[in-house]
Amino acid sequence: MQWGSTGRLISQVTSAPSAEAMAAAGASMAALNDVAARLMVELGAHAATDVTGFGLLGHLVELTRQSGVTAEIDASRVPIFPEALEYVRAEMISGAIERNLEYAQQFVTVAEGVDPDLAYVLYDPQTSGGLLIAIAAEHAEELVARLRAEGLEHAAIVGRITGESDGRIAVTGAGGSAATVAARAEPAVTAPTAEPCCAEPPTAATEPCCAGAPDLSAGTGDARAAFGAFMGAVNADGAVDLRTKELITIALSVLSKCAPCVRLHVDKARGMGITDEEINEATWLAISMGGAPIMMFVNELRGGP
Repeated sequence: MQWGSTGRLISQVTSAPSAEAMAAAGASMAALNDVAARLMVELGAHAATDVTGFGLLGHLVELTRQSGVTAEIDASRVPIFPEALEYVRAEMISGAIERNLEYAQQFVTVAEGVDPDLAYVLYDPQTSGGLLIAIAAEHAEELVARLRAEGLEHAAIVGRITGESDGRIAVTGAGGSAATVAARAEPAVTAPTAEPCCAEPPTAATEPCCAGAPDLSAGTGDARAAFGAFMGAVNADGAVDLRTKELITIALSVLSKCAPCVRLHVDKARGMGITDEEINEATWLAISMGGAPIMMFVNELRGGP
C-alpha cells in the first residue's frame, strides 16, 4: 500500500495484465473501422472521428468546437478495457493522458457523483480505437444494433448533443446529471486581446505577456546591452550552424505556443533557403514532445480542423 499523489491510499498494481485484458486490447487494436464507417454513412451520420492519441474527450472536443455544440457523455456507458480502472487507481497511467488533459479539460466539466478515475480514463490515448459517431437520435439504436450484429459487441450509445456552445462537454453518469453540470460549468474561454512576440527584447510597456516585468529600457542600459549581447551570441554561427539553430528555434516556438514567433521564424527560415519539408519536420518534433495541445495549436495556426 502507498499514498497516491491525490492523497488517497492506493494499492500498487504489481501483476501483469490478465490474459483477458491483453486479449481485449489486442482485439480492439486489430479491429477495422470499415463496418462502422459503412453503416454510419448508410444511416446518415452527421459527423465522426476516430478515437486515437487524443483519447475520447480530446477527439470529442474537436467535434464540438468545430460544430459549435455542447455534448453530454454518460461515463458509465463508455466501454473500457478490463482492468483499465485498476491501473488508473494505482496511478499507473500513460504520460499522454496528462497532455490530453492539458488541452481538453478547459472544455470539460465533470458532474458530482462521477467516479473521477472513470473520468480520467476518458482522456486515455488509444493506439487504434474505434469511431465516435454523431447521428440523429432516431437512428442511434438501429446503428448500435447493426454494429453488434456485425460482431462489434461493444458498440454503445454514450451521449448526446444538448445545445450550442463553444465546444463544451458535460461528463455525467453514476449519479451525475446534466443540471448539475450546467450549474457548475465554467465560462467560455476567450482569446487574448493581443499576441506576444519575441522579435525584440520584451518590456512591460510593449509586451502583454510580460506585464509586471521590469522595463529594460528605463534606466537599465547595461542590462539591455547585456541582453542584446547574449541574444547575438546565441544566434551566431558556432558549434551549431545557423541553419540548424533556426530549425531548433521554430520547434521551440511551436512548443511554447508563441504564434507570432512561429510566423517570424518560419519567414526567416524560408529566407535562408530552408525548405517547407524541413520546417515541417521541426514542427513534428515539437508535436512529439508536447502532444495533443501542441498539435491543436499547430492546426489552429494553419487554419485547419
